[in-house]
Amino acid sequence: MGFTMEKNSLHPLMYALPILAILVAGGYAWQGNKESNPVMTSEPTKNNAVLEKEHFIQQQDKKILDEINGIVPEEKIIAAKSHTERLKLSFERLHAIGDYFNRKALIEKELLVLLEHQENIEEAQKILTDFQHTQNVFGKEQALARVYAIKLLETQAKHYSAEPLIQTTSALALNLNETLQLQEEITHNRLRDLEDLLRISLKHFESKGTLDQPENIALRLNYRKDYEPAIRDLYDDALFFPLLKQFGREKASQMVANIIDP
Repeated sequence: MGFTMEKNSLHPLMYALPILAILVAGGYAWQGNKESNPVMTSEPTKNNAVLEKEHFIQQQDKKILDEINGIVPEEKIIAAKSHTERLKLSFERLHAIGDYFNRKALIEKELLVLLEHQENIEEAQKILTDFQHTQNVFGKEQALARVYAIKLLETQAKHYSAEPLIQTTSALALNLNETLQLQEEITHNRLRDLEDLLRISLKHFESKGTLDQPENIALRLNYRKDYEPAIRDLYDDALFFPLLKQFGREKASQMVANIIDP
């Protein structure tokens, strides 16, 4: 006699086993996904002190800009008839920032706007290399124009290209050297302009990690061994101090001597 079993007589566990297997397998799959997909963490948030400081600076910046707009309105700059007049007004606007604690950041923002126009870069170069032009255009404000022309070229080198800075430094060195060779006096502290341009140029080369090639730097800056002593001394100092920091006094002195000594 064959053995038979009614469907309804099967033990309940027989139905539960397939379901249990599915649940267990699903649990392993979920656990695997959990391990392979780590919990995403949110970006670190700024603490209240940082946010309050940023808000305070923004408020102070707005306040000082409102004051500056009362002295040199942006509308007046926009309405100027020539790019030299616009640059003159822009320099006056920058100077009006005064000794405000966040002045460096504000001035850089304004300079970056000026750098959007190539003609301003070219004018800055001319201000520093053609003193007669600078006197004619800026008059009593010629010293102010030279200060901010240097800042404009420094900002250009920092954010874009250093070529205008290097070209201007080289041209001014040649210009001032010719003045000395004619036994004429360099007036209006223009040797200081060259000193600043050389310092900023060396800062650029240092940021590029090329201080170990001082001969190439001197060549880029158009140094000549037949320059007058006053010009040679400026190149000497500009090269020596960055090299001193990186290589020490003895090696820096030798490196500079190989370049500067006639």
